[in-house]
Amino acid sequence: MPNYGENKLHEACNEIAEEFIAQLEAIQNSDTKWTAPWSTSDQRPVNYLTTTPYRGFNVIRLAMTQVRHGYRYPYWLTFKQMMAVASKIGTPLSNKGTKGTLTVHYGRQFKKGWRKHGTSMAIHSNGSVVPIDKATYFGVNVFHLYNVDQIEGWPEGTFVDPEPKPEVPFTNERCLAWQEAARGKLPPILDSSQAAYAMEPDVVYMPKLNEFITDQPEENWWATALHEYVHSTCHEDRVGRPKGLSTKDYALEELVAEFGASFLTGFFDFKSDLQHREYIAAYAKAIRNDPKQMWHCAKAADQAATWLLEAGGLTWPNPLKQEEKQAA
Repeated sequence: MPNYGENKLHEACNEIAEEFIAQLEAIQNSDTKWTAPWSTSDQRPVNYLTTTPYRGFNVIRLAMTQVRHGYRYPYWLTFKQMMAVASKIGTPLSNKGTKGTLTVHYGRQFKKGWRKHGTSMAIHSNGSVVPIDKATYFGVNVFHLYNVDQIEGWPEGTFVDPEPKPEVPFTNERCLAWQEAARGKLPPILDSSQAAYAMEPDVVYMPKLNEFITDQPEENWWATALHEYVHSTCHEDRVGRPKGLSTKDYALEELVAEFGASFLTGFFDFKSDLQHREYIAAYAKAIRNDPKQMWHCAKAADQAATWLLEAGGLTWPNPLKQEEKQAA
């Protein structure tokens, strides 16, 4: 019998893979400069009811949807959650005529007839009670999310428009402070003519800043360093992500590093104009052959970027928490 969750995961991956490949090919075939829509910290999507930030593949999925449709806020709800919010605020809300964004979650699912009971138990519809691991399995759960901009009926003033960010020159102070705080957990950087990470002896090789002959040398140096730091999380003392040796594995690992570096440049609030065109054809081929690799790469990139931030004592910002501070 076909697995509904797996089929929907494949459907979601196909949708985003087609869009992503089209953008990759546009870069490859022109002088287009493309910035990943998930690479700005205030666009990291959040569940409006639970205030929980989305992770991995769903960050990319929802951020691309937000940019494509011009939604103002990175806040999302399921239909059931929308109804719960409407009840909570005492105002009817409607998403009539809108289409939800198919998203996926891999985690613990309850077997038919079972639900959570207390903190560590599960109860069946017939009254039986067992430990939660006896009534659950790990699998794919799918759901449709609606951006708050798709929902009508919000009371005036529900959302606070973010203050426009002033255009300021890039400074590396935050990057340096994070790097210093994570010292001992990150591999050392050694001078080299080319950027690379070597598992043995666990070092990052980087050209000197003056060798980046671009309009944004410092931004590009840091974007490249972050890319290599993401590679370094393959090490067993960090995330321990396996690295294959095939051409396909190499392309996918490079895509993990690209995703991870774009998450991190967004966190540190700068943009790089590097496009790494030499990898684009390999990315597109690997994703076209197996769209589900988008899910795996995004998940691995999110794990790597999160590990790197936490190594320096940092965490992802939550735009809902920032909005509360702004409104106070």
